[in-house]
Amino acid sequence: MIHIGQDTFFADGIYIGGPRIHQGTVALSRVEISRGRFLGNHAVIPGGQRLPAGILIGISTVADDRVVRPGSSWFGHPAFRTAPP
Repeated sequence: MIHIGQDTFFADGIYIGGPRIHQGTVALSRVEISRGRFLGNHAVIPGGQRLPAGILIGISTVADDRVVRPGSSWFGHPAFRTAPP
């Protein structure tokens, strides 16, 4: 259910692929993490995310593949971009 590309760094306490729970139904979705990523302490990568290569997800940041672009850095919740793509 989880694909991790090479040259990806995980700090401690990463949450990956948590299920979506809605009205008594639990849904699991595949997570794809391309190569060359940095995931900070306690970053959250929800189920169903497909994150591009060369990104940084900061400390306690929730990843959102609808806005994350290759070569960018993201921090906070909601996440905001700190470096241009």
